[in-house]
Amino acid sequence: MPQIELHPVVDDIETVPEPFRESYESRDGKFVLAKPIAIDDPDELRSALRQERARRKEATSNQNVLPPEIQERLSRLDALEQQELERTGRHQEALQRTTDRFQNELKAREERVYTLTSTLTKTLSRDAATSAINALRGDVEALMPHILPHLQVVENAKRPGHFEVFVVEKDDPEAVRLNAQGRPMTVEELAAELREHRTLSKLFDASPANGSGGSGSSFAKGGPRVVRLSAEEARDTKRYQQLKDQKARGEIDGAVDDRGRRLV
Repeated sequence: MPQIELHPVVDDIETVPEPFRESYESRDGKFVLAKPIAIDDPDELRSALRQERARRKEATSNQNVLPPEIQERLSRLDALEQQELERTGRHQEALQRTTDRFQNELKAREERVYTLTSTLTKTLSRDAATSAINALRGDVEALMPHILPHLQVVENAKRPGHFEVFVVEKDDPEAVRLNAQGRPMTVEELAAELREHRTLSKLFDASPANGSGGSGSSFAKGGPRVVRLSAEEARDTKRYQQLKDQKARGEIDGAVDDRGRRLV
């Protein structure tokens, strides 16, 4: 054990080993050894040293232990962070539900637009074919399957919402068919071409519906059982089907348009 040297008077009490400081008194700005010290007992010194080391060890081991109030605040902070995570998660779920609902509505509208466009295309094609066949006194029902596959409805790029019916090549629906003059063929020209067909020509200038064998001009004059339609009615496919059903039931002999052309 190292020798301990104590001075009777010191200027700074810090220079005195801590176990002996209580034996000094402050006098006139100095510290004077006022109490006797028994330095011949090494056990006392060892005990004091062990106690000092134990206090320092305890202080070191507890320096990371927070006071209860601090621990409580940290616990509350952890709880708030957890709540924020849960709230954020619910927000993401709500956002996902809104996105899914929007996508479903968008898909439904796209399907609706497709359905309406498809219906409009079929209606415009059939109306154009019906008008062209009637202009040549053809059998609308019989000739329709020979004309519709050659028609394509296209929206006018310069006039949105306006659609036009074009005659296209049989093997290439994207290629507009041209007539002898190099211009786009009309539906009427397509119908006229069918009238010259070897087997389809018999579907034009058909006999009157009553089977009298007339040329059709007498039928065009109308009669009590012949319905005369306006130009607008002649383009109405529902009206056409209604008249066709009436003829099938024997309620009428047929129908003509405002120019006397046979429709049914």
